[in-house]
Parts: sequence; C-alpha cells; structure tokens
Amino acid sequence: IHCCLEKCSLVEKPSYRALSYCWGDPMDTRAITVNDQIVKVTTNLEAALRQLKSRGFTKIWIDALCINQNDILERGLQVLRMGLIYSNALQVMAWLGPAETNNPREEDFFGTSENLRHHHIFSRPFWRRIWIVQEIAKAQSIEILYGDMMISWEEFNLRAPTSLIPPEISALKTFREHEIIQKTLGKRRQALCTALNSTLSFQASDKRDKIYALLGLTSDGAEIVPMPNYSQDEQDVFFEVTKAILLRHKEFAYL
Repeated sequence: IHCCLEKCSLVEKPSYRALSYCWGDPMDTRAITVNDQIVKVTTNLEAALRQLKSRGFTKIWIDALCINQNDILERGLQVLRMGLIYSNALQVMAWLGPAETNNPREEDFFGTSENLRHHHIFSRPFWRRIWIVQEIAKAQSIEILYGDMMISWEEFNLRAPTSLIPPEISALKTFREHEIIQKTLGKRRQALCTALNSTLSFQASDKRDKIYALLGLTSDGAEIVPMPNYSQDEQDVFFEVTKAILLRHKEFAYL
C-alpha cells in the first residue's frame, strides 16, 4: 500500500471520504509507505486501506496518518476539528474489519435480517470505540464495510433486529438523530454531562478521549474544555471536567 499526504483546506470544500475504524492490536502491524517513508500500521487499518483501494476510494482522511500522533499540540488541535472533518466528508466509511472466511453465509450476510440476527457483527470492537460516536453522528452519509461487503447505514438499521442490537448501536442512532435535528431545526445539543452518561459503555485506549471525543456533540463542551490537553494527566482531566460540570449544572448525581 502506497499513500501520499496532501494538504487541504476545509474552506475550499475538498472532495474526500473519512475512515471510521478500530485501530486494533498495536502489536499486529503491517508496513505501508506514506510519502515514500515506511510506516507501520495495524493489520486492521492495512486491511481497510486495501478494501478502500479496491473500491476506487483514493482520497481518504485517516486519523493515524493525517495527524502527527507524536505532536501533543497537534493532536489537541485536530480533536477540536474532528467534527468538521467528518461532517465535511462526502461519506464516512465505517470499517468493521475483515469478514470471517469460515462462515458459509458470508456472501449473503447483508441479504436478510435473519442473517444479521445471529451474526457476531454486533460484538465487533468497532461499536464500542468512543470516537465513532462523533464520526457517525456528524457524517453526511455512512457506508458500512465488512470484508468485501458494503451496506448503507440506513439499510443496516432497517435490517438489524431492533430487539437484539447492543446499547452502543442504539446510542449511536440517538446521537445521529440529535445531530440531524440540531442541523435542520436548530435544536440545542445535549450537555456534556448527559453525553458522558449516555456513553459509559464505550471504550478508549486513551481514557481522556472518553471526554474529548464528545466535545463536538455537546452544547457546553467547548466551554468546559476549550482545548484538549494530552500532556495533562487523565486523573487531572477528569477532576477538572467534573468540577466544571458541577459548577455549571449542579449535577451532583454525576459524582
């Protein structure tokens, strides 16, 4: 896989897609080239790149490649722009990972709700990643990729049995509905304390992201955390955010 980084301004409305995915096992890596330099990425990301390439999707925004992960200041600045990045993308490509090769029903996996009903797709780590809440909620259009198969977000939700989907997917649907209502009717977004309570079961490799990933979806997130700070200890982040929430909303229940 060969990649090339291009500088773009969102003001100029560039045409691109954004990848939503789970980083995967950091010890299980593959080598790709980025601007002629060897870069190690996880096997899951490399598989996503191959699938996107096979479909002719060549202009993709990917956090691991487009953000300098070693620059703490840049990481914080890009977190503030994440909502704009995903809302301006033509599509958000939600990569669930490679399909199981030993499953005889893979070819018609998305064919009927019965196929979907008993499948392990709902237990994929992707659904519990905290960053996908904003990535899904902000997207103009979403395509779900599972191995070689692709289905739209709307079709996926129509076919998935409502009674069996995990709470994380239900939460994603709710956040997306709230964001659409906010855009069309100007309805006020929910408070950060409410969003935190709704995403307790979501996970993050960096615990600070449990807060930072929700800032762009809330009415008071930017005031409570003006600038994400990855140099600050996670306990200090939690303490300061909790104190700010209590002072603003008197929500002692969240202690």
